[in-house]
Amino acid sequence: MTTIADLFCCAGFFSAAARQAGMEVKYGVNHWPLACAIWAMNFPNAVSECMDIRLLDMSQIPKVDGLIASPSCKGYTRARGKGSKLHDKLRFTMMNVIEALEVVQPQFALLENVPEVRNWILWDTWVHGCNALGYAVAPHVVDSADFGVPQNRVRTFIVLTRSKAPLWLETPKMDHVPFRSVVDWDSDGWFDLGSKVYSKRVMGQIVDGRVKGWDQFLAPYYSSGSGLIARDIDRPIGTITPVDGWRVVDGNRSRMLNIGEYRKGMGAPDSHMLPSTKREALGFLGEAITPAVGKWFLEELELVA
Repeated sequence: MTTIADLFCCAGFFSAAARQAGMEVKYGVNHWPLACAIWAMNFPNAVSECMDIRLLDMSQIPKVDGLIASPSCKGYTRARGKGSKLHDKLRFTMMNVIEALEVVQPQFALLENVPEVRNWILWDTWVHGCNALGYAVAPHVVDSADFGVPQNRVRTFIVLTRSKAPLWLETPKMDHVPFRSVVDWDSDGWFDLGSKVYSKRVMGQIVDGRVKGWDQFLAPYYSSGSGLIARDIDRPIGTITPVDGWRVVDGNRSRMLNIGEYRKGMGAPDSHMLPSTKREALGFLGEAITPAVGKWFLEELELVA
């Protein structure tokens, strides 16, 4: 069985993808105690290391066939705020992957990050470092919706293989799943639209949905761009973030999405344990990969490993 170590494991959705691909997850490391506790609950037979990877002795990572990693995406996009010394340090976690590759020497690695990672001033240097260790680099920009997940979530999955040429994969283009299919219409928490005062932005979204002739639709929390208009519920939802940022409207009633709907929007396994509070659970979901995408890439990599 192919063995895996998960760097920056957080709550374990990348590890879940590996398990779904039939691989054995042997090790996970993360700096956040709550994330480590949740990961250990979901992978009780693996070694969990709670430590800042920048301080980790990489020889502590067991010899495995593959590494999976989601280095920090903070500092690569304007959505993450202006550049700062903290962002400089977080961007440098990409270099910790190179350190792990040198020590562990896996047959392959799979990284996930935002598309803008390739705009990083040190991107070419990072690729050169991987090449120097014998790994060809193939970044694939994909949308989770194309893998059957009811969410438009565009991310870069970087395939590293011990080969002369990069491994370019033909990724799926599945029919998109409408978010309507995962909405729990019998859920608690609905408010009558006439019984609550909404912000000008929310009321604008509601008016926009009505003008479009929709009785049921989604309203994102974003304060600009697509956040000012209603979203078709018969499309995948937009990107789910760690903030409770999506409202569903059904006729004259409305509510925020519940954690079960966010979970399904991420394509997360029902069996995957999360914190009991919505804020903490959504914090992990919004930072995670969609397991279906990770599973697909790992299955492809297992064929060539």
